[in-house]
Amino acid sequence: MPALTIDAVASTDSLRSEWDALADQTTAPPFLYGGFIEAWSSAFQEPDALRVITARDGSDLVGVLPLVVDGESAQTPPRFGQAGPVARNEQIADALMAYALQAAGFRSIEMGPLPADGADLIRAQRGAESAGFAYSDWVNQEQPIVDCDTDWETYFGGLSRNLRKDVRRRRRRLEERGDLTIQVHRGAEALGEPLAEGVAIESSGWKGQEGTAILEAKGQLAFFQALADWAAARDALEITFLRLDGTAIAFHYNIVFHGILYALKIGFDESYADLSPGKVLLGAEIERTFTEGHRRFDFGGDPEDYKLKWATGTVEFRDCRLEAQSVTKTLSRAARGAAKLARKLGNESEPAAPTDGMAGRKHRNQ
Repeated sequence: MPALTIDAVASTDSLRSEWDALADQTTAPPFLYGGFIEAWSSAFQEPDALRVITARDGSDLVGVLPLVVDGESAQTPPRFGQAGPVARNEQIADALMAYALQAAGFRSIEMGPLPADGADLIRAQRGAESAGFAYSDWVNQEQPIVDCDTDWETYFGGLSRNLRKDVRRRRRRLEERGDLTIQVHRGAEALGEPLAEGVAIESSGWKGQEGTAILEAKGQLAFFQALADWAAARDALEITFLRLDGTAIAFHYNIVFHGILYALKIGFDESYADLSPGKVLLGAEIERTFTEGHRRFDFGGDPEDYKLKWATGTVEFRDCRLEAQSVTKTLSRAARGAAKLARKLGNESEPAAPTDGMAGRKHRNQ
């Protein structure tokens, strides 16, 4: 393991290029890049809330763990997509976690979303045990995905007959209304007018009425504009429209990283709701993910029914909480453990209880 220098800094300004380069090297998801965290933090957090625990090997940045701090409590940003450290190897990630638990002075840390089958969740539990912290975890969400491990025709043919029939019928009905086209803006060309046009479409429907649209929800517009600027500079931004006689009737706000297309925002003009332009564009976007050679289409968010109809599977993400225990609680826990061991030793001659396969799933069912 390299001789590491672990520190905590209060700004991403001097880190962003190094951080993004490290995320590139480790093929991290976009949610763990410095540019993404900076856009999210500036839109939704107080200016001094973000702390970044860094690991350096000499002058080289080899690990980062961003945290949003509130007194003696901390949580990992961005609270959706995926959270956690970015590190060159597992030993460095362990060192970042150990610093957060043992040197940073936090009484509690909440982390997530973390992949349920990934190393970060195991690392959090192991780190909590080493530091004497209580540990718990629970399901955050099951994110639907489409894995492009076959060709479009095979995938589409495997969808339900009703879905395939409905998508084709909706598209035909739209084409009967006029000239139906799909337009994809990439990189810098997606900024300005295309982005504004997409945001306006999303805000015109039920999301605007419920206050969840980009233009309505607090901080959303600032976040998605800052994110667009950063992603466009990396040629990772896509704004896609379904147009009828030149008029945009549905749109997607996507970012593409490491062969995965992340559909972050989807919207449509509800005056065309009877023709389901959102469904037609979604089918076209998934088809494009296949034909352009990407490896996955990621819906993100909750497993809503319309997503599951297209999905080839879901990825489980979990949140976890690590909380410092008082000396009294620690001693009590140790006493309970000793008593449990004594009971076990006293019953060694008794036959084992039948198993139902649910052992160890206490937190998974919360």
